[in-house]
Amino acid sequence: MSPGFILPDDDDVFAPVASAPTADATPAPAAAPAGPAATVLVVGTQAAAADGSYQSLITLLSDEGKVGVEKQMVDRIVDGATTFLPSQFTLISLLLPPTLITSTLVSLLEPALAPGGALQIRGDAAESGDVAGELRMVGLAGTTTDGV
Repeated sequence: MSPGFILPDDDDVFAPVASAPTADATPAPAAAPAGPAATVLVVGTQAAAADGSYQSLITLLSDEGKVGVEKQMVDRIVDGATTFLPSQFTLISLLLPPTLITSTLVSLLEPALAPGGALQIRGDAAESGDVAGELRMVGLAGTTTDGV
């Protein structure tokens, strides 16, 4: 079964967490949180962190009982400062503007999505036809408008 993507139909607002940049020159796989292995990845921007939507999404997913919510900023992923293990996540939730959800980003994230996992698009990007096209371009199949 191919991983799919979810386009929520709600207008929930989620909040960010500020992330301090590191001086690491060599990308390393993202560390799993203490305790259970991370099964959810939330990717956001500094703007989402500043307006509180990133942290709200993290809290929402944590409150839904998702085990191990890992948090990353999109620039660290695109710049190669963070990498992920294959099939590491059952859910990857993107809280990004439509212009940042590109086939390049999705190609970096897709190997970390477990078989049968879902790529969830949140915020303004959920309504973007361009985003759906980018997802299809990298071979992600299946669309739903149900929120998670």
